Amino acid sequence: MIINQSWRDLRVGDHICILQLPQIQMLENTKQLYKRLIAERAILIISEIDRWGYPVIYYSFQNEQGGEEAHSLAIDEYDIWEKVNIT
Repeated sequence: MIINQSWRDLRVGDHICILQLPQIQMLENTKQLYKRLIAERAILIISEIDRWGYPVIYYSFQNEQGGEEAHSLAIDEYDIWEKVNIT
């Protein structure tokens, strides 16, 4: 596992785990998503590289009301993550 590897090196299919909340201003719902991903130690798969070159993950879960919530998150220089080897 490598911590804080450059997000530019991530490719579709890579697995990562978010380690810490980024120290930047963000919307409250984005902050809550980060907190959930960190608490669950969720293993996330890079699903695409967006048109600006950022690796993107998609994550869905069942919310407190029983509905499904789906989110996407672009990984950038503010994220603290580690690459996870799945074997």
